[in-house]
Amino acid sequence: MSLNGRMNPHGLYINNPIEDEYGSMIDNYEFLCQVMVAIHFNSMGRVNDDIRYKDCQYLGVSSHKGLDLKKQYKLVPKDGEGAGYFIKSINELTRLSQYLLQAVI
Repeated sequence: MSLNGRMNPHGLYINNPIEDEYGSMIDNYEFLCQVMVAIHFNSMGRVNDDIRYKDCQYLGVSSHKGLDLKKQYKLVPKDGEGAGYFIKSINELTRLSQYLLQAVI
């Protein structure tokens, strides 16, 4: 199956934090656009803090360009099923944009 055949629609959300009544900033993700992204598993590791959890990382490839490295983004599947992904790193130097994603569990 080709790379274009593996691309699925995802909603791209941008974080525009707002201030609550106590003065602290809270996340406020707003819909930006719909993008086609092929997502592939990259790695998984355990994090041992007060609570043990797994940190899953994925690679995403898309033809969408123009993301700002200073802002926070999130990908959510169009159908709403499955996990969403935080975009941790962006590489737009190649023909297709590459995203390092972290699963939202």
